[in-house]
Amino acid sequence: MRTIMKVVNVSGKFRTKRKAKAVGRIRLKKGTIRKILECGIEKGDVINASKITGILGAKKTPHLLPFCHPVSVDHIHIDMKINEDSIEVIAEVEGVERTGYEMEALTAVTTALLNIYDMCKGIDDSMIIEDVRLVEKCGGKGDILADLKDIKIYTVGFDDDCKKLVEALKPRSLINIEAEEFNKFSDEKAMFITFFDSVPKDFIEARIEGVEVLISDYLFENIGIRGLLSPMVGFTKAGIGLILMSKDKEYVSTIVNNIVPLIAKFFKEYI
Repeated sequence: MRTIMKVVNVSGKFRTKRKAKAVGRIRLKKGTIRKILECGIEKGDVINASKITGILGAKKTPHLLPFCHPVSVDHIHIDMKINEDSIEVIAEVEGVERTGYEMEALTAVTTALLNIYDMCKGIDDSMIIEDVRLVEKCGGKGDILADLKDIKIYTVGFDDDCKKLVEALKPRSLINIEAEEFNKFSDEKAMFITFFDSVPKDFIEARIEGVEVLISDYLFENIGIRGLLSPMVGFTKAGIGLILMSKDKEYVSTIVNNIVPLIAKFFKEYI
């Protein structure tokens, strides 16, 4: 019987901000804990060395696990809770990608725990690594839909090709309207998304420059999109408006899947 092994194709998924958190524990003798706190372990500073090991472990995850996607890691935080007879390791890993960071977080915890074991094995043969688990996973399509579930979204003047790019926002009431129809809306408390070349007359009454700056910084730091392509955001007479500066497929998908949910969170505060 032939077994097929492969890296799963995620090229059709959208890049979104994702985060994973994992924890694990190693049990040690009380005397070993005391030596660790006093920096009395022969190999050196166990806590800081293990934090560094956890960071390296997260970065090296795809080299250790052959079917794990190599992802861009934007942030790693390793924390340790020292108890009377154990050390708990907590790792958080996040970034903007098509797949999540569960394996990076779990690998960070595991390698940090293994380093504690390695540095202390000369004086403690009772150590037990246990309870390594994922405790949090967020980002991706599920969180996008959750952020948008209470807000009506209208695309304004989208053609058929452009409408396909916002399919990821469904299932929800997403309706395409023509530019001239926009003036029929008043006090709708909705979000309207349009393009620079089909903006309805008097679409944005007041720009929200602070949000625009935050979006511009986010796009550049996380995705590499520079300021000239950063969307315009502002209040409309019927809610909030977003003007996209390009019809490039990757650009539209990125904005819809990363920026629209961020604006939705702001909008919930506004309404």
